[in-house]
Amino acid sequence: MADPKLLRSEARNCASHLRLALSRREWRGTVGHLAGAGSGSSIDFQDHRPYLPGDDPRHIDWAATARTDQAIMKLYREEVSPRVDLLVDASASMMLTPEKTDTTSLLLFFCVESALALSASLKTHLFLDGTLEPLTPEQIFHPDWELPAASGEALVPDPHQAPLRPGSLRVLISDTLFAVDPKQVLRSLVREGGRGMLLAPVDPAEEQPDWSGNMRLIDQETHRIRRQRVTPDVLRRYKDAYQRHVTGWREASWSMDVSMARVPTGLPLVDALQTEALPHGVVEPWA
Repeated sequence: MADPKLLRSEARNCASHLRLALSRREWRGTVGHLAGAGSGSSIDFQDHRPYLPGDDPRHIDWAATARTDQAIMKLYREEVSPRVDLLVDASASMMLTPEKTDTTSLLLFFCVESALALSASLKTHLFLDGTLEPLTPEQIFHPDWELPAASGEALVPDPHQAPLRPGSLRVLISDTLFAVDPKQVLRSLVREGGRGMLLAPVDPAEEQPDWSGNMRLIDQETHRIRRQRVTPDVLRRYKDAYQRHVTGWREASWSMDVSMARVPTGLPLVDALQTEALPHGVVEPWA
């Protein structure tokens, strides 16, 4: 595993070029600088409406008022700081290899850096050993903090456990390598007006393994050992099952309007995010 300081530096550099795609919808939140769902006092003109008692007279459109003989107000786009709820799967499969561990950490650091750069209201939770552990940015960026490893048999990350805020952006970092109906997990990401995103770190060791002959296979989550003779047919069936699993998550994400991106390991984070996260609208360039 790479030095966490180097990972944080790489994530910070990536967040100076790319950010979570927060500009593609209207948000509600405290005063900030992204487009809100209402009217406010930014410089972006939105519409006109008649003057109402209590309105700020500085926003009267005197030219329109002269044409209509009725006081007309200028409306401007409200600017808000959106809510971001970040959920991180810390099950053992997320740390299958040092490269996958690094990518998981990079994604966590990038999402936190991106949310803070956008002045978002950020809440982060870690799914670890069946519990939900809140994390603050101060904890995450502490010099001694590292992504903890699961110690027991993993449970399926359940966003229903998390205190997700209405209308927030919900970002789940998970490899999705668990046996469950994808919609069961994704449904939480879109409840109460939320927008869902899924970032899935992918390692070639699990997607395209080079197994052959007599193998001693260890389940990352349960630690159970299985001895298996891997023939070309067995390997083909594994790869087919893996691709069906990925396709199931893609189709479920599409049907539930959750933006999903698989993020390959072994690449600089900027390059890795450009493979799917940028084309699929999970991240966007800074304007």
